Amino acid sequence: MGINKLSDLIRRFAPDAITVHDLSDFGGWTFYVDTSIMIHQLTAAVNHPKYHPVQGVMHKIARMRVANITPVFVFDGPPPVDKRGRIGGRIKKYPHVFDIVRAALTYSGVGIVDAPSEAEAQAARLCGPRCAVLTTDLDALVFGAPFVVRNVGAGRLECINLARVLAGFKMTQREFVDLCILCGSDYADTAPGVGPVRAYKLMTTGSAAEIRNVLRLVPQYKTARRLFLRPHVDGRGSRGSANIVRTSRPNSGALSELLTRAAAGEFTKI
Repeated sequence: MGINKLSDLIRRFAPDAITVHDLSDFGGWTFYVDTSIMIHQLTAAVNHPKYHPVQGVMHKIARMRVANITPVFVFDGPPPVDKRGRIGGRIKKYPHVFDIVRAALTYSGVGIVDAPSEAEAQAARLCGPRCAVLTTDLDALVFGAPFVVRNVGAGRLECINLARVLAGFKMTQREFVDLCILCGSDYADTAPGVGPVRAYKLMTTGSAAEIRNVLRLVPQYKTARRLFLRPHVDGRGSRGSANIVRTSRPNSGALSELLTRAAAGEFTKI
């Protein structure tokens, strides 16, 4: 789910925060990839008995490497116990898909991070200069990712700049978190009668007392705010640090064999 209608709010009230680029514009950057999102999209996108998501993952990696972008794949850990059931079954639904993708990444020498909980939170924490989170889940912005990029496969990609979002919304990061909770998130139900536009107007024109009164109507507000502002992440992966990124020596023979088997339909998606 992510944040309900957040993309629409950004396009309406902070349009300068969204820019469109060629992949090559990000040469020299590191992309922290929300692995479960990518696999979910690739699994749903192609309905062919001999297609396996690992083929799509390797295609995206090849495109990034040609553009001199360093991909690092971040895997989800257990979701917070307070998280409402959105994609809790992604890894459970496709466990062997994730195993095969992990093996291909290992054989390719691509960096891997195992998050203790939410991948997008860990990815956001890892971002330093010239880094972005590759995901369609805008939760990454709420966790503090400076840039979120998406739609890489189309040859062009959208980049959302958090600093410009905050400037356009005229909000601090904490106020932005409150807005996103009011919009509706994976961690909390919305306040009755409050949609994204009303939430935005409340946060930008309402008094402090009015805002507090509406936030009290969100049953899980305190829990959601804590999860966004203090997520469970590996502290060694602080801004710009690669201390928790694991890489292996490339094994082209093993990779070739795995991809050949995938192309032959030896691995099932479901």
